[in-house]
Amino acid sequence: MSIRHTRRQFGFSVVELLVGLTISVFLLSGVIFTVVGGSQNYSVLNDMSRLQENGRLAMEYLARDLRMAGYFGCYEGQAGNGLNVSGGDLYDASADLEGFDSSGAAWQPSGSAAIVNDLTSGTDAVTVRYANPAQTAAVEAAMGTPNDSLNAGQSADDYLFKQGNIVVVASCDSADVFRVTADPTDSNVLQHSAAAQNSGPANSSTALHGIYEPGAEVRGYRGARYFIKTGGNNIPSLFRRSVDINGITDEEELVEGVENMQFLYGEDDDGDNVADSYKTAGTVANWNRVVSVRVALLLRTVDEYGTKSDTDTKTYQMLDVTVDPDDLRVRRQVYTATIMVRNRV
Repeated sequence: MSIRHTRRQFGFSVVELLVGLTISVFLLSGVIFTVVGGSQNYSVLNDMSRLQENGRLAMEYLARDLRMAGYFGCYEGQAGNGLNVSGGDLYDASADLEGFDSSGAAWQPSGSAAIVNDLTSGTDAVTVRYANPAQTAAVEAAMGTPNDSLNAGQSADDYLFKQGNIVVVASCDSADVFRVTADPTDSNVLQHSAAAQNSGPANSSTALHGIYEPGAEVRGYRGARYFIKTGGNNIPSLFRRSVDINGITDEEELVEGVENMQFLYGEDDDGDNVADSYKTAGTVANWNRVVSVRVALLLRTVDEYGTKSDTDTKTYQMLDVTVDPDDLRVRRQVYTATIMVRNRV
């Protein structure tokens, strides 16, 4: 005869359930806090990474063009302005480097007020002009007079320079900017008459400033103007307005989150090709003696984050200017560089 023993089953008591729930809540809260904190940290780190990349990109855009300012082949002076444009126009090559100072009212040295009203208040801007070394053809026959057409070596099947192009011809003695007024023929002739054009600037005269011979070169023209204004996401951005051999391009929003830009121009006072003093655009005595440019950019993260306690209320030193940007929940950083203007040295 066997005896079956039964085991009584017991559940959790109310106290045990409450203790278990309490522990679970603490554990879950810790997990949630860790996940949320990690997500916020990731967002901030991602924004800072973008800010740093934007700073490097903006400075690269500026440095690339500033280094080329005034490049007209082996000619070291200002190119002759052969177009019927006013001073300060992007096609006006008579000033290869111009600056706008936020405390002024016009570009220096031209005195032009072009696009001044479009700029974000309190920011500087800069303009550069030069010949594009990537677009080059050699002069193959000597001109008899300044009115003669140019004979430039180009492929008859794919002409580099065509009717309507803005080009620069330069020797070591002179340089001229002009508009090609007819498509070249098999003889590669580039005409530069003073006839009116359907659009864009025309040549102010048929005559160039020099007589060009073999050894001179023809290049495409480039002008670029950098400035700050509000971009597509309703935040300040670095913009560029440029012209090339084919005409004016649309304004380009290059880098978002650039709140301010300041420049100082290094002027060589004793002819040793080294800047002796750095000045604002309005106080440069001789623009032909500017051999370097100091640039300062203030960048911010694109998105706001955190709470009111995260608001940035600091001021920032940018070269000779103290900048007090809007109080926002963003991170900011100042980038500075000194850029040599190669063709002035």
